[in-house]
Amino acid sequence: MTLSIFLLSLQRKRNMEDKTMANKKESEKAADMKVLYNDLINLLLKRAGIKAEDVYETAMKSWASKNLDLLTPTERRKYHGIIMQ
Repeated sequence: MTLSIFLLSLQRKRNMEDKTMANKKESEKAADMKVLYNDLINLLLKRAGIKAEDVYETAMKSWASKNLDLLTPTERRKYHGIIMQ
């Protein structure tokens, strides 16, 4: 009886260690993917000859123009000159 409890506790400990290792592998994989993603973005920006700030500015303007329905009529009047740019 005692041996079976001991073996069960060893099995549980091993399962926990396996889960910990799997989590570490997943986080390492995610970190590697992030590095590759950043390398890709930097390479594309370099080859295109543009700055990341310019891409950000363009993306924000595009997003804002597609979400004007979130503004109230008063806000639309207030920001009319900015919206049309």
